[in-house]
Amino acid sequence: MLYFILSKVFILCLTLMVCGYMGIVKISSKGQITIPKEVREALGLKPGDRVEIRVEDDFAILEPLKKPSESMRGLGSRVKEKLGVTAVELVRELRRKDEEEL
Repeated sequence: MLYFILSKVFILCLTLMVCGYMGIVKISSKGQITIPKEVREALGLKPGDRVEIRVEDDFAILEPLKKPSESMRGLGSRVKEKLGVTAVELVRELRRKDEEEL
């Protein structure tokens, strides 16, 4: 996880524990920053990747988002774990209920 710490003077300090990289970047007049190459490479970030930014206490936290296909992985096992039925069984049951309502 990548954490950006925003100071009061709008200088962004970043620490990446994974690769031990620490650097300082400036915020442009348009509010933009450049994520250093070392950080992008360590996190596997490519142009067009999406990241989430949120504020917690005095920290601005920037976190890479998973691709939709990655977030769907394991969905079937999570459904079975929570509901006790497989995803296929759940869909069949929902379809059966829909047909009964017609």
